[in-house]
Amino acid sequence: MSIDGRVQIGTPRRVAYALAVFPMDTVQRTTIRAMLPPGITRRVPQAVVRRAANRHGSKNRTSIDFGQALQFFAGRGWIDRGEVLLRIRDRDALRAHALNGLPGVPDRFIALEQAVTQLRDQAASATQRKDPDALVAIRLQELRAIEQLMRSGVSGSNWSGRGSVRFPHKGRVL
Repeated sequence: MSIDGRVQIGTPRRVAYALAVFPMDTVQRTTIRAMLPPGITRRVPQAVVRRAANRHGSKNRTSIDFGQALQFFAGRGWIDRGEVLLRIRDRDALRAHALNGLPGVPDRFIALEQAVTQLRDQAASATQRKDPDALVAIRLQELRAIEQLMRSGVSGSNWSGRGSVRFPHKGRVL
């Protein structure tokens, strides 16, 4: 809880929620990252980056927390984590982790409009970079899946500005 009574939502909860509601079992890491706040990238002297615990030299706290959350979820067996792709294994555990102790689903839990914009840009640049056709096809499926989430009904929803997120029945997943 924050001082003014609103619930503060951290990156690990947002990641868990995004994975839990995503209607495909396999998703690219960048798709889930696109649903999170962009974070702030700080300029850090090179000597400090080398000494930092973060091996990749990232200075964006949201990106660091994102990677640590994926590592935690993989350690629990909730996801399989690869260099590019994530496989969702236990949606119920992810959903329970995300919503544990919260009175309901907070407003703007994940940013769907932001994700759609970023995925469209990534799909366009992927074809220009000559990425493998399989990854481009997955990106387009992910884009359709997020648009489907935005058009979904409001039961069990997370209002995201224009659309809402619901937990679809597994039989209706893409």
